[in-house]
Parts: sequence; structure tokens; C-alpha cells
Amino acid sequence: MRWPNLILCMPLVFPACPPVQALGILELRVPVSDGGGGQIEASLAVAFPDSLSGTDVHALLTAVSGTQTVLLPGGQLRTVEADFVEGLRAFSKGGSPQKADSLWARLRGRRLEPALQSAFNVNMGFLLCLRGDTRNAETLWKREWNRAAPAREAAWRNLLALYLAQRNFETANRLVDRVLGEQPHNRLAALAKASLLKQLRPDAEWEAFLRSKSAPEDSMPYMQIAYGEVLISQKRYSQAVKLLDRGLVNLPGEGRGWLLLAEAQYHLGYYYFALDCLQNAERSGYHEADIYELYANVLRGCCMNEEDTRAAQSLKTVEHILEEGFPKDFHRRSMAQLLYHIYCQNLKPEAARRLKENFWFHFEGPGQTPPVFGHDAWPNAGLESIGLKIRFGLHDFQWVMALRDDNFYQAFY
Repeated sequence: MRWPNLILCMPLVFPACPPVQALGILELRVPVSDGGGGQIEASLAVAFPDSLSGTDVHALLTAVSGTQTVLLPGGQLRTVEADFVEGLRAFSKGGSPQKADSLWARLRGRRLEPALQSAFNVNMGFLLCLRGDTRNAETLWKREWNRAAPAREAAWRNLLALYLAQRNFETANRLVDRVLGEQPHNRLAALAKASLLKQLRPDAEWEAFLRSKSAPEDSMPYMQIAYGEVLISQKRYSQAVKLLDRGLVNLPGEGRGWLLLAEAQYHLGYYYFALDCLQNAERSGYHEADIYELYANVLRGCCMNEEDTRAAQSLKTVEHILEEGFPKDFHRRSMAQLLYHIYCQNLKPEAARRLKENFWFHFEGPGQTPPVFGHDAWPNAGLESIGLKIRFGLHDFQWVMALRDDNFYQAFY
């Protein structure tokens, strides 16, 4: 049979409740049947016990061939453990699934320890899913989940991925509700629930869920950061600062959380606090395009008054930051216009001209923010009342409104 290509994602570890052995998970992007004859890419989990024969399995997976025996206290794994680990290594090293299938075939019918047996069952479902046998894969994963097996975390995650691939949203929602009922602070289940509500339910339900998971009595740091982003979008900056502060106490390495806190502080006029938050975001490894634009705006706010002796140097710094950040996302209209503005202030008309010529689409179009769709003039004035001074037909209406909701129609500086 023909096996699909696999894309390796980051390995994760989920400590199970004592005294059950901890569970390791290897995430792989694979094509999954959508139930209608087609395929869709999804993340499925391959499970393994966190340790075998007293040795960390993660170390065995990353070891170069020939060095595994050095890591083992007794010099070698038991036969069944060695076959299991070699099958995992076939995935972790980007190898072919056929090798894992042939190695794991030796374990069928063998007596295995509970944690290893549970991980093996989940992984057999993974191989069945690769073959297109999603019905039997679902049966295996359901059995591991229902009997509270050691690898049930991987089992329910694979069930969720399968249901979403098949667009079986009601079943996916029931599964997530059941997981949250048993494990109210399961991070992945809470994020999955929030995603389902965002896509399928009114915004009020989604926001209410984020609010409930951000409350002190049921606080989850990732939910606090997510709800903080919602509050920023609603311009409720003071509340966002309090919530993001609370979330980042428990997640100090969450770079995007620091960026959001910096954005809220910037809008409140606390520029130096915002600078501190941006530095924390950088230390956490966050280097997306939006951090450069916010950095530039914060520096403009705190160091570019005419009376400030640092203004000239700040202009040069802002120019350097924008030139470094703009190539990360050439679609950011606001960043292109800000860089143009800085070039002009730094007396670089040729650089400004080249920027405008090369990225002309960021400098053409309405220079105004259109009124909200459905405002008072809409019933009488029709399409013209939207405030977009361009001609378009009814077939283009949804496209235009989508662009308006993005940063495409932001005003020029």
C-alpha cells in the first residue's frame, strides 16, 4: 500500500495523574479521510511511555544511532521495548511508516506493561487511520479513552482531530465537554472548546467561555491571555492589563502574551512599561512582524517629542526596526505607511519614493475609515452610504467588506 508523507510537529509531554506513568506524545501532520471521499491534513498523536527500563524515552528518540546503549543503565532495552522505540524513531527521524508498522507488528499478541500496551493501542489506531480505516481507528481510540487507560490523553486528541476532519462538530463538542467535565483545567481541551465556540456559536458564547475560564476561581493562564486579546479588540485596555498581568505570572515565557500587554500599555499611554513588555516578548522568542510595528509606535510615543534630545536617534532606531520587520509581512499596510512616514522625517525622500513605487497597493485606495456596516444612513442611502469611494457590484460586496475589516482601509498617516 502507499503511505502518505508525514510532517513532524513538536513533541509534547503530559504528566498523567499519579500513580500512572507519565505519557509522551509525538505530534504528526497527516492526511485524514474527511468522510466524504476526500482527505484533509490533521494533527494526530503517537503515544509512548515517558521512560522505559529506567531511561528517558525522549533521549532514546533523539540519540544518534549507536549511542542508545550508553543511555541505558542495563546496556539494552527489553526486546518489546526496543521494537517499540525503533518504531517511534522511524517517525521522529522522518522515516517511512512502513518501518514502524513492521516493527510494531512484532508486538501484537505480546504481553506488555499497561502504559506500553495503552500507547501501542493508540499507535495502532494511528496506523489504521493512515491506511484510511478511520472506523476501526476510532474504535481503538474510544476504547482507550473510555477505560481511562494511561494513553487516554492521546486517544481523545486523535478522536477530536478525526471528528474535526470529518466536520462532525457536534460529536467533537460533546467529546471536549466530556474531557472538560473530567479535567476542568485541561489546557488543550479548553483551547479546543474556545475554538469550536468561536467558529460555530455567537461571539457572546465564545466570550462568556473565555471569561469563565479567566476568572480567579477557574483561572487558566492561556485563557486569560486569550480573553485579554478580546478585551484589547474591544478597547477595554485597563481590564486587559489586569488579566494579562495575571496570566503572565504563570506563563512568563509566552511571548505573544507580553506583546498583547505591551499593546494595552501603549494605548493607555504607559510607553516605558510597554517597552519593558516588548523586551520580555523578545526574550521569550517572539519575533513576528507585529512586534516590530508596535516597537516603532512605542518609541515614537515616548522618545520623539520635539523637546526630547533623543528624538533624532529614536527616528533612526524606528527606521531600522521597521526595515527589519516589514519583510516579515509585506501585507501590513499600516507598517508600510509608517515606514514611509519615518523615511520622510529622516529626510530620505528617495527611500520613501522607492517604497511607495514598490508597494503601491499600500498607498492607493480610500484614505478614510468607512462607517460601520448597518449604520443609520444604510436603509436610505444603500451601498453608497458605506463610505467606500469606489465602484463595486453586489458580487464584490462581501470581498470589499472583508477587506474593510482587515487593515486594508486604514487611513493614511
